[in-house]
Amino acid sequence: MADSFDLFGDTSPDDQALLASRSQSLGQARQAILAKPIRSAEERRRRYVNWEGRKTNWTVLPAVWSSAECDHILEAIQDIADREGWESDRHSAFPTTDLPLTRFPEALQEFVRSSLTERVLHTSGSTLGFEHGDLAFVDLFFVRYEASGQRMLSPHTDGCLLSFNVLLNSPNEFEGGGTTVFPSTASTSDAVPQPQTIHIRRGDCLLHDSKIMHSGNEVTHGQRIICVGFVDTQRDGHARKVPGQTHSGRMSGMLEHSSSSPARPGTTG
Repeated sequence: MADSFDLFGDTSPDDQALLASRSQSLGQARQAILAKPIRSAEERRRRYVNWEGRKTNWTVLPAVWSSAECDHILEAIQDIADREGWESDRHSAFPTTDLPLTRFPEALQEFVRSSLTERVLHTSGSTLGFEHGDLAFVDLFFVRYEASGQRMLSPHTDGCLLSFNVLLNSPNEFEGGGTTVFPSTASTSDAVPQPQTIHIRRGDCLLHDSKIMHSGNEVTHGQRIICVGFVDTQRDGHARKVPGQTHSGRMSGMLEHSSSSPARPGTTG
């Protein structure tokens, strides 16, 4: 794990209260979702999918990567981008300017997968009732938002189980950005939660249910670079196939719904 630090070190009182509330809610969710032991990953997946609280399920995992680790990844991103360029056609409905992890050297791929497995999948999976080995990455890629290029991503949901993003560069290097989540409830009688705009620190991870509508907010100055992951349960030792995933690695169906259009196949913000 990256070096520990005070989660609330430089956040505002409102942000501190919000993160504390999320932590308490996750603790309550853990008790509810683990009430009945289940033997198979598929059964645990069904239990999670049927959980009424899933569409309000988001949390921030602090410091999953250290500043030094972020620097190392950013250097590799810059090297690949300079030599081969960014891609912009991997998601058909809402394309992002991105680089898939598979384009990077094996050593970096191994570090990214192993560190995120330990620090994100194992940590969050156990909280949500999954066992080690249940969850796997459907896709891992790096996204660039910038004032002079792709500035934002419209509200959408993702075609997997969980989604996350890790901020790689300093928040001082851009203005705007962040992710807005639009939680909903399973019951029409419940009050609809208000949208929340979440700004994380370098190395932090925003993890959320993929069926929560979310957007990548506009970057008005500078450049914001994040690592994005799509997560689902494994089948026969491999990540579950998601509709629209092709053998070439292009993800034509990962982003499956927009708030301004009918349900359509395409990334997390």
